[in-house]
Amino acid sequence: IDGSLNAQISQGGLGTVQPNISVGYWQFTPGRYLNGNVAQVSIYNRALSAAEISQNFNAFRGRFGI
Repeated sequence: IDGSLNAQISQGGLGTVQPNISVGYWQFTPGRYLNGNVAQVSIYNRALSAAEISQNFNAFRGRFGI
């Protein structure tokens, strides 16, 4: 949150390619959607370092008055 780690999980390989990606929707509880806006979504094919995450956060924070 605001450039600091809030939580983390480990995720193994998916095994298969998922045809659809949902943003702002909780897949395990039907009808549960994000009540707000999503300003930016980025998908990487690797884990980002803490420095890369911080750099990305700082690059866009001015858009939101943070």
